[in-house]
Amino acid sequence: MGKREVVRRRFNIGLINELNPGDIVYDDRVPNLAVRVSPKGRRTFFVLGAGGERATIGPFPRYTIEMARKAAKDINLQFAVGTSPRKQKLLRQHRETEEMNFGDVWEDYRSHRARKRPNSKSATVDSQWNAHLSRWKDRKLSELTIDEVRPFFLKLRKHKPVTANRVQRQGKAMVNHATNELKWEGKNPFQFAQASEIGMERDRAVSRSELARLFEALDQLSNQTLADVFRMCIYTGQRVGNVLNMRFSEIDFDEGVWRFGNTKQGARQSIVLPTIALELLGSRERSSDWVFPG
Repeated sequence: MGKREVVRRRFNIGLINELNPGDIVYDDRVPNLAVRVSPKGRRTFFVLGAGGERATIGPFPRYTIEMARKAAKDINLQFAVGTSPRKQKLLRQHRETEEMNFGDVWEDYRSHRARKRPNSKSATVDSQWNAHLSRWKDRKLSELTIDEVRPFFLKLRKHKPVTANRVQRQGKAMVNHATNELKWEGKNPFQFAQASEIGMERDRAVSRSELARLFEALDQLSNQTLADVFRMCIYTGQRVGNVLNMRFSEIDFDEGVWRFGNTKQGARQSIVLPTIALELLGSRERSSDWVFPG
């Protein structure tokens, strides 16, 4: 499915009243200001930041167009100086009531994760939230307890042990985010032993004969650039995304070191390349800085 086409119009009362459920229209006067119509027909003004964070202003007509434009200008200024309106709202809410919903934590966690880990895809965390964790979205964070959360995961583990562990880790990371970034104080209801991992240690390793057959298969591929990508992944133990983004300018051939910063976490990393990896790099054509162009 392609991206939604951005529609910009001059906001007026007639235009907003004529919008249909699911419509999103941006104002052509104030940058990033938009109005969205929910499936039930509720019209809400919001501002979309550069990092994908959505700052809600309020519903129409309680908020007039001019009120929304004024608020959008203030929010755009906050985005410009690197301030998160959502985080400021949650911090204020926490100071005043010491309460925040699990759904509020999710929105801030997802936005924070997208900024800190730009190379990491969000589809997995989104699906885990939608399929499992969103069941607690309307619960106050202080109301969630291990006694409530743990039985759900024990049941899920009977059929999907790996999924249960991954979802639990995401829930734990979200509450840790609330503690570290939103100044929430309380126990983490997802902090308990992942029982499905007990007795499931991996004792399987690739044999020499299997590895030999793998390299024979790679030699038979018609696309040897793709084969070299697989070979480099094996030689370096790196993710395929890191290998695909490999540049000759990152390689110190004298020292035999690859220094790169396109990791999943966004941090810089250095690894020593084995001789066989350096030989592969030496055989690649240097028509561009990319080791594997295209």
